[in-house]
Amino acid sequence: MKYQSIKNKTSQLKTLSALLIVILLSGCAIPTVIKSKPEGATVYIDNIKMGKTPLTYSDTEILFSQKNIRLEMNGYNSFSSIIKKEKLKVGPLVGACFAGIPGLWALGYAEEYTFELDRGHAPRAKNESAPARAVSEDQPQKKQAQPVAQPVETKSEISVAPNSTSSSIESMVVIESKAKLRKKPSANAAVIKNLKKGEVVHVIKQKGGWCLVELAGGETGWCAIGSLAQTN
Repeated sequence: MKYQSIKNKTSQLKTLSALLIVILLSGCAIPTVIKSKPEGATVYIDNIKMGKTPLTYSDTEILFSQKNIRLEMNGYNSFSSIIKKEKLKVGPLVGACFAGIPGLWALGYAEEYTFELDRGHAPRAKNESAPARAVSEDQPQKKQAQPVAQPVETKSEISVAPNSTSSSIESMVVIESKAKLRKKPSANAAVIKNLKKGEVVHVIKQKGGWCLVELAGGETGWCAIGSLAQTN
């Protein structure tokens, strides 16, 4: 009878030990989820390609272990960060207490890490459960190229009344072979047609360095003053 009691206690201890081992092993590899915005970024852990986000990751490293994370995605800046086992995990801690061994797996990764990628700047890390140590570099904004206005030779303004009648319209001659008739008084305005050197035009009015002219066929548009000269 006494032998049977000892045998039963031994069996119970074995069962309890097995249960504690299961708890410890399950606690050693509590997973974390690595996400990115947008999704689909390639995840490298310690320079080893692991897959694409969202990625579920786990390992059996002991407390305070850390992993180097790198995210790569076409059209976005490369991003580097570190995740560390520093969050308290109840299951492994309880198992370690019952087993009487050090709680080497009592700390684990955060449940989830989310990293936001950006096209124009270095990405920003967002850890929804615990702070992630992001390693990023600010990149300067690219300055947009400003349009360069074409140089226009200016002459003294022509004294032509804005609302002058046809009898007071002044005739001028085109002196440049590359003179153009434009829709608006601007070097960037659309070109109506190319003017011929020696062609006579009638100036209707002047605005800044431009003249509103009328061609022999009745077509009107703007021409740079530097392309015109008074007729003799």
